[in-house]
Amino acid sequence: MVALVQGFIDKAGRLIHAPNGGIPARDVKHFSRLDESRWSRSQWRDYWRDGRAQMIPQIAGAAMLEPIPTSFYGTAAWRSVESVGLKEIGEVIRWDMYHYRAYPAAGSTELTFFNQDEGAAANGRADTNLRTAGSFPGGEMMIVASMAVRGIPAQGDVTGTPTALEEWYNVYLTNAWAEFEVAGKNYGVWAPLTMLPEGGGLMGVSGGLLTFSYFQNGHPSHASLFQINPPIGIPPTIAFGGALKWRALQTVTAAGRIGMIGGGWKLRLVL
Repeated sequence: MVALVQGFIDKAGRLIHAPNGGIPARDVKHFSRLDESRWSRSQWRDYWRDGRAQMIPQIAGAAMLEPIPTSFYGTAAWRSVESVGLKEIGEVIRWDMYHYRAYPAAGSTELTFFNQDEGAAANGRADTNLRTAGSFPGGEMMIVASMAVRGIPAQGDVTGTPTALEEWYNVYLTNAWAEFEVAGKNYGVWAPLTMLPEGGGLMGVSGGLLTFSYFQNGHPSHASLFQINPPIGIPPTIAFGGALKWRALQTVTAAGRIGMIGGGWKLRLVL
């Protein structure tokens, strides 16, 4: 219990000293860290209510921003949207942007992502849900709070003469890394690819003495996703992209698929 209370106090202290204030200056004395161990329940309630209200932008529709981490409002991406005259938040929806590519049997040293729209993709929305390649249209903004990599081996590598686990182990772990950039600036480099768990997947066994080989990148739960804090903002029309890279070719018996998934929120803005 003591550790829980101390952790809560420490988190409160970080918010007090956060960029953009956290707590109005007039209230700092009331919420001084010198006496926080003696705060009443009402003081804690007022602290979180007033502090968070100060950090959420005071614009029309701001109440819809409540699920978004307040750390995002100090980023350059958010300031760039404000600078062009953000008048109102039209809509905020939970959104995963994704792009899957073929992983060749011979392997690859680089695969690029988010550079194809659903109309041009061979499998349409099974490959990607981007309406424009490499950017979001005017009036839309993506806030990326998690990043994942998902590999999909060929069915023949899972059953029959199974090789998926052995071969895709190398795809994920042997001199492999992921990158993500916005406007030509790198916002993440992760190695190996298992640093970016997929946050979901198949589970279960079918049949009697079935021989199979399967892998899953991390525990099949959204709780295992790699969290990005502060989130990465992608303003309207600004170019972005991802890549998976390998120092050497990692072969598989049959071609499969592999994808990058950026999770977070899509904002539809009124500029």
